[in-house]
Order: sequence, then structure tokens, then C-alpha cells
Amino acid sequence: MKRNSWLPVGIDDIVQQVLKAMDWVVNHRQEIGLAGGTPLGIWFDDYESVVIPPLLAAYERWRVKEERNARISQAMRTAMKEFIPHYRKFHHLMVSNPLVTDEYLLAMGYSARPVHKCPPTPVAMEPPVFKVLARVGHCIHINYYPFNLRGGRAKPAGQHGVEILWDYAEAEASDPEQFTHSFFNTASPAVLIFPAGDAGRKVRLVLRWENKRGKKGPFSNVYNCVVP
Repeated sequence: MKRNSWLPVGIDDIVQQVLKAMDWVVNHRQEIGLAGGTPLGIWFDDYESVVIPPLLAAYERWRVKEERNARISQAMRTAMKEFIPHYRKFHHLMVSNPLVTDEYLLAMGYSARPVHKCPPTPVAMEPPVFKVLARVGHCIHINYYPFNLRGGRAKPAGQHGVEILWDYAEAEASDPEQFTHSFFNTASPAVLIFPAGDAGRKVRLVLRWENKRGKKGPFSNVYNCVVP
């Protein structure tokens, strides 16, 4: 008999779980969509009045250890084998029913629904491709996009945006990690605005992708431009 993680192994445990679930559902059937006369309600009535009684009758004979024999044990195994497919359907109906909350499942003796977490998307390992446009008003516009696209506003899957690190060319820092200015942007183009007094100054900048968990990818090549 195929087992699921929610299904106990022992006969006693299975029957106790069945009774606990039935007791809860009988008292809450209206609120979970099992009202009489509905398709699910009719199925549940049949499950309660036709499917469960043979299992409980066999169990009542089997549970008396002093009278248990091979015939009674075999009758118990047969009743359980015939019952389990119906019980699997019952459990599936409860778990898939949007009216049945995790709290309700716990009250029936089941486990809460598992939470499926998608693995995080890794940071893009190909640096952004970008074009720099010096505009009037002391602004530098940076149009960036994935290396395999030619323009547009797309970002690699799972990336939050780009980190732009920049510094003035006369600064001594050669490692982008030591650039003294940074700027984060989530939608191309990024715009760097400089004070009027910076017109004509040379600027070095690099870009790198950052994913939604804050992981950063490799830097692009250093780009040199002049503040308009």
C-alpha cells in the first residue's frame, strides 16, 4: 500500500485520524462547502454512511486483542485496503479546498500545507552593456541592458537593477570598489546629475547587476566621460 507523509502507519493511528477528521468536518461542513445537496456534499454523505462503517466494524472486532485471530486480522487488512483510496480522495479534497485553511487541517489531525519556496535567482554574471550620453544640464544618461540584447529596458531574470559606482578621474582610486560615489537604479536609463561647477570634469564609472537578494555581479569595464 502506497503511503503518503500525512497517512499514519499503524491501524490504530489511521482510524483515530479518520475519526478526528470526520468529527471536525461533520461540525463544519457548511463553512467548507460540503452542504447537503451539493456534489461534494453528496459525495461526503456517501463517504460517511457507506465507506467508513465497514472500516469501523472491522476495527471494532480487530481491536479486542483477546479475540483477535487470523480471520479477524485478514478482515481488518481487507477493510483497510478497500478504504484507503477513498480516504486519499477525502484528504485531497480537504487540502485542495480553498475554504479549508491550514488551521482547519491541523484541527482535523493533518499537517499544514507545505510552503514551496522557489530558489533565489543567482546574480547575473555577465556585466551590463551600456551607452553613456552626455546631455545638457550637467547630466549623464546611462542606458543599460543585458549583454544579449540590443537596447530596451530589459533586465536579466531575477535582477533588481544596477549599481553604478563612479568617481572623478583625478581621484587616485583605480579599483572600482574604492570609487567614492555610488548610485542604484532599477529602470534604464539611469541619470547622474552634477552641479554646474563640475562641467568639463572627467568622470570614471562602472556598472554591475544586483539581484533581488542584494548579491552583486562582476563590474563592467571602466568608462570615461566628461560632465557636459
